[in-house]
Amino acid sequence: TDHGNVSGTYKFYQECMKEKIQPILGMEAYYTVNDRSAREVDELEEKYYHIVLLAQNNIGLKNLFKISSKAYSEGMYFKPRCDDQLLIEYNEGLMATSACLGSRASQLILRNETDAAERLIVHHAAIFKDRFFIEVQLHQDRSQEIVNKELIRIAKKYNLPLILTNDCHYFNENDKLLHEQALCMQTGDVMSSEKRFSFGEIDVHVGTHDWMWERAQRQGIPYEAIANTNFVANMVNHKTYFEDKWNK
Repeated sequence: TDHGNVSGTYKFYQECMKEKIQPILGMEAYYTVNDRSAREVDELEEKYYHIVLLAQNNIGLKNLFKISSKAYSEGMYFKPRCDDQLLIEYNEGLMATSACLGSRASQLILRNETDAAERLIVHHAAIFKDRFFIEVQLHQDRSQEIVNKELIRIAKKYNLPLILTNDCHYFNENDKLLHEQALCMQTGDVMSSEKRFSFGEIDVHVGTHDWMWERAQRQGIPYEAIANTNFVANMVNHKTYFEDKWNK
């Protein structure tokens, strides 16, 4: 789920199929609560938020491409943004999650606007129906813990499924230093700089089942949030991806 674009999906799909790994193609989309054509911040003074979209099949993949294209051509404001109109029009074959701390729901919770966060989650659950998941993450961060607690409460209140994820920017836990060095190369900085761009103490690798569950228990995250990752995988028919050879 690259940020705001789907340009890497076909290469990723090819590599997964080559290695006999089930691909789940998606996008961490940029979302605005306003009309996507409005070049302005919202009432929270934010330009955009995150929402994760996952393609269940080739229909969903095509709709993902349409959302991405329209976000670029019609919703560009610092980032290519989608809005509720696009989610309503092109949600067939797509699953969605409430996303990370960068989501609007998370930002509302952190501003103590929990009722508004609750309404937004219920709204998106109504759009995607049984294809919407409330996402919690494991970052050892006070803000994340506050958001997780509230999201778990909302999930129980409305009987919405939880899903536990870990931001992934590199594969192995031991790659953390290499990633920090790569960020320096990308930003033209050096490791000795106190002001360099850094992910800090946050772990953003592919977490194993046991690694995730050990940390989930510390935060009171129920096991169903891990089990639902398999549920999501089983909802995806990846064999239909790109079945029309791009000509339809």
